[in-house]
Amino acid sequence: VQKKTFSRSHRFSLYPDVSQKVLFFNVRGNSGKVYQLYVFNMDGKMVKQAEIRNKQTTMIKDIQRGTYLFEVFSDDDRIGNGQIAVL
Repeated sequence: VQKKTFSRSHRFSLYPDVSQKVLFFNVRGNSGKVYQLYVFNMDGKMVKQAEIRNKQTTMIKDIQRGTYLFEVFSDDDRIGNGQIAVL
């Protein structure tokens, strides 16, 4: 996982579990906040979307092998982005 974080008050993790073809996503930031994760294939097509609350973890299922781009938002503010490879 390669990522860039744009906000010091929000910390997020995104990591694959290749044996189950899933991604785990969690965020720690401001209490009560809702965060959005968008996952894109290398052609720019959105393939997954997830929404979670602060200090929760969600599992994104059915991730195929490949390289993906992702963006993380809090409200309309982008707090991070990057690239992830699922092998």
